[in-house]
Amino acid sequence: MATVTDSNEQPHISRKIALLNRRSPKTQSTTKGQLQPYKGYEPNYEDFIHTIDRKNDTLYFVSFKRDHLILPATVTNQTQRPKMSLILPASITHLNKSIHVPANHVPMIQIDCEVEDTKLVFVKRGHIPSFYRHDLFRYYSSVPQPAV
Repeated sequence: MATVTDSNEQPHISRKIALLNRRSPKTQSTTKGQLQPYKGYEPNYEDFIHTIDRKNDTLYFVSFKRDHLILPATVTNQTQRPKMSLILPASITHLNKSIHVPANHVPMIQIDCEVEDTKLVFVKRGHIPSFYRHDLFRYYSSVPQPAV
């Protein structure tokens, strides 16, 4: 759809108007001044999921934060797989209603695992959802990074 621009009107404004005019009737407001619900940002994780070679039968805990408390095992047994325990805040909305959370306590979930393998995985900057990229490369890269 072509738009006519006034000599005083900025071209980007006319492009926005053209985009609004191309909307389907379902999303256009029928009443002048009617508010439309805000559509939240939905990050695309497909590139990241492909990069880590995700398996259907495996839960992945991925963190882009650096503030973790890691407590190493104090005893190791070379004849058994190493064990690992993840302790994370539990979602209060998903707690069983019969569970009472004591005052001044935070419900947390503990997941105990046996480690099958560890490896270093390199993920392209562009495959990490942009929401999580903020400050990440300042810590993990010695090469100056372009503005995100």
